[in-house]
Amino acid sequence: MIGRDITAVRKKLGLTQRQFARVVGVTQPTLATWETSAKEPSVMAQRFIGLIATLQPAADWVKLHAD
Repeated sequence: MIGRDITAVRKKLGLTQRQFARVVGVTQPTLATWETSAKEPSVMAQRFIGLIATLQPAADWVKLHAD
């Protein structure tokens, strides 16, 4: 499921929903609907999250863009 994958990426980075939503460029409620699979993210958002998961950016970069 895409929702579980998104949650796993976010948690691996150690981010809250609000922080990860900022990195991805959406609101926290939007991210929450993705994580619960109530709605599916666009193909572009899925690719971006996949890229984040693949590249595994450094924690300091992620934190800089999350806050």
